[in-house]
Amino acid sequence: MSLLPAIGGSAAVGLAPILKLPNLDAGRLIRKALGMDQFGIDQVREIEWRKSYLWNFKFLKTTNSNSPSPGPPKPFQDFFPATQLTETIATLRSESFEVPGGTIIVPRKTGPRKLIVTYYDDEYNTLLHYFRDWFKYIADDGLIAPLANCCRLVAVNKLNSYQEVISTSAYWVFPDGDLMWEGTSTSEASSYQIEFVIASEIQYSEVSQNNNWKAALQAGYSFLANGTGGLYSKILK
Repeated sequence: MSLLPAIGGSAAVGLAPILKLPNLDAGRLIRKALGMDQFGIDQVREIEWRKSYLWNFKFLKTTNSNSPSPGPPKPFQDFFPATQLTETIATLRSESFEVPGGTIIVPRKTGPRKLIVTYYDDEYNTLLHYFRDWFKYIADDGLIAPLANCCRLVAVNKLNSYQEVISTSAYWVFPDGDLMWEGTSTSEASSYQIEFVIASEIQYSEVSQNNNWKAALQAGYSFLANGTGGLYSKILK
């Protein structure tokens, strides 16, 4: 049974031109006009669900004399062959207390944020050597460099389905854990994983690099160099 008679003459006339347009769901338009799609499958269909591959990770090369951030060498100077990324957006630790009649749990402190990157390397182990030199720079003959000198700048882009950047996070990071090389008897490409600790986050915009980028980079470096704010304020000098 058609819904048009039940809508009324004026509504039927108003919808008539629309119903003749190609590639339009007339039933969906009518349900929307009547408010019948407030809750239902139409709302689900209108949502553009996130795809797990719509992201990008890269190193940002800087030449600050106090804390340079050299990017990887060729052939990875313009892109980083990451295949998987885990980014800690926020972290919170709770603590429980025994009180008369039961137990309560309250937020107590924050924890370190991390980036875990899985990546491919070339046959010359270019990235392995890049990270090895970074490790050696941080811990040279048992002496640990100041935190401000240990960090390098990375960016994480979130993309939409049209491959457009919709958000960017920029971090000063340093490597954590072990740097491992692995050989197997299979013919697959070698895949490795490295973990970074986020020491500082800065405001970064790829759209307005000429305006925001230098100020944002300087603000991020000032955080590390001067030790203002954050969990690292007591150890940054």
